[in-house]
Formats: sequence, structure tokens, C-alpha cells
Amino acid sequence: MARYLITYDLIKPVQNYETFYETIKQLGSYWCHPLESVWLVKTSLSSVDIYNSIKPVLQSDNDLLFIVEITENYYGCMSNETWEHIKNGIFA
Repeated sequence: MARYLITYDLIKPVQNYETFYETIKQLGSYWCHPLESVWLVKTSLSSVDIYNSIKPVLQSDNDLLFIVEITENYYGCMSNETWEHIKNGIFA
């Protein structure tokens, strides 16, 4: 399974964030939403497959979406709960 960071900049806010979030959650076996416009997903999908899954629920052709595979070389400042999700979920 690969791990991806998905981030976005929505020019026109999504009308239904629940659908948008559920689309991301359905991408893989585990997910974490550590920052406002950032998701981490553990999945067997490719970055192109992820893009093709998310793109239809965006509201504007001007919305920006970036998907990149990540490694275990990570560091930052987040809550202990978020670190547990990353360590025991995304990289388990």
C-alpha cells in the first residue's frame, strides 16, 4: 500500500463538504485529516486514480489539487492524537 498526501485549494468552496470528505475517506484503507486542507491516505490506488476520484466532486475547474506519495521521513508540530494516527494508521 502506498501513502499519499492530498492537499487542495478550493477557489469556489464545495457546496457539500460531507460528500467531498467522504470521497477522500473512501479512497483507501486508512485516512487522516491533520490540517484544514490536507489529508493523508493509505491506499492501493495511484495518484492518477485518486485525482480521478476526487475531481468530480469539486465545484470549479479552477480548484487546485495536489497528490504526492509520501515516505516515513516526516516531522512537524501537531497534536499527539494526530501523530498516533500517522504512526499507527498511515504508516502501520
